[in-house]
Amino acid sequence: ENEEIKKWLFRVSINNTKDLLKSPWKKLTKSLDDEIKSYDLNKFETFELLKSIPKDYRIPLYLYYYEGYKMSDVVLPTRLMGMLGAKKILLTNAAGGCNPSYKAGDFMMITDHITTGVPSPLIGPNIDELGTRFPDMSEVYSKRLQDVIRKCAAECGIEIQEGVYVQFTGPNYETPAEIRLAQSWGGDAVGMSTACEAMAARHMGMEICGISCITNMAAGISKVELNHKEVQETADRVAKSFKELVTKVVVNM
Repeated sequence: ENEEIKKWLFRVSINNTKDLLKSPWKKLTKSLDDEIKSYDLNKFETFELLKSIPKDYRIPLYLYYYEGYKMSDVVLPTRLMGMLGAKKILLTNAAGGCNPSYKAGDFMMITDHITTGVPSPLIGPNIDELGTRFPDMSEVYSKRLQDVIRKCAAECGIEIQEGVYVQFTGPNYETPAEIRLAQSWGGDAVGMSTACEAMAARHMGMEICGISCITNMAAGISKVELNHKEVQETADRVAKSFKELVTKVVVNM
């Protein structure tokens, strides 16, 4: 039964991402349907199937809720990793700072999250093979892995903030009033992803940690109009340090 679930997840993941993979900006010329139509899902192990996909198609996939996907589709790659045997997961994102003591370019270790602004990926019939109907969320982000991140940041000479991440739907940036709401909830950073994946991973019993790159200060705190160019420029500026920290965490987690 476990292998059948893996095959089902593989089928759904291919179905939900083939249009993305064939989009012009990926510069692919062959149909993914043509590439996989000869694969016998009953003959090969799931991992072997994934390795059999042509290299042009073996790219990282990340689905955002604001692109119109169902939340169950957004967390499908996370669930697929878990079904393939992943026991730990490190989640990263670009986020807006709503803690006024932060500044653009800071890194924030996620200690907890708030998902009130988005649908839960666990809504609907429970898949018992993945986890219990009513999973505990009192420690989504592993305290052990938080210690690992602190230690790695210190060894890299990188100052790291610690705080609560609030997920909103996007794709619009939050209003100043929404940022004040997030602050009143206890939020330190806001974004459009990550917490839903963390919830799905926790449902499966995975050990989770997360790091946000504060790419801009949120609306009402920032004195300028928000735009994606600013986000990208900040991410590019701190990319080397972020890569160093993430690499060290992965090795030690």
